[in-house]
Amino acid sequence: MNLYQRVALANPPAAKAVIQNFGYEIRTNNLPQALRMLVANEGEEALRAIVDIHPDKDLILECYEEKVSGKKEEDCKCKDKHNHHAHKSDMDVMYANATGQLTEAQKQAHLTTTFLIAASILILGALLIKNK
Repeated sequence: MNLYQRVALANPPAAKAVIQNFGYEIRTNNLPQALRMLVANEGEEALRAIVDIHPDKDLILECYEEKVSGKKEEDCKCKDKHNHHAHKSDMDVMYANATGQLTEAQKQAHLTTTFLIAASILILGALLIKNK
């Protein structure tokens, strides 16, 4: 999954808003392709706008900061190190809307991810069986 697919699946309304903010109309149902074309036409400014809405932006920045600064979690001076990083149970809350429920797009993204993982496992199993 590339950057454009990840952003489009995780937050379609924000992805559409980025495209529209650059003055473009969306004339395709392929939102990842529209994001790719936006970057091709507008360059770094469009890429930065897309990265700003990336669902994993904070995690990526945190990992990059640790790599550059050489600091690790044990170097953290936080009062509560246990809550420094989100746990799996917190992920559902972090991606919930104001009512505490996942949106249809978020449910679809979870379902798509689950489907892709299951399909990958089935393909891997078939390849292993074939090679025996």
